[in-house]
Amino acid sequence: MKSTHGGKVVPAVMDSAAARHLSCAYGTLAQRVAAIAQNENLGKRLVHGYPYLEAEVAYCARNEYCESAIDFIARRTRLAFLETDAA
Repeated sequence: MKSTHGGKVVPAVMDSAAARHLSCAYGTLAQRVAAIAQNENLGKRLVHGYPYLEAEVAYCARNEYCESAIDFIARRTRLAFLETDAA
């Protein structure tokens, strides 16, 4: 287990940058996203150089009414604007 920003603990399946990102982006719900990463083997990053994980896509689709890939890429992560080649 790793401590993250705010003292929350997430499984050690991910690196510190990803754990910090989850803590900042999801707050007290970061543990749920981290559990998806660990339990469903979705701990890989979506794009090299950014902290976004596959588990976030699953979490957002299940819990935050994320209905399409563009919804996640553009609205949830802003990758469509930050890294247009990868998006």
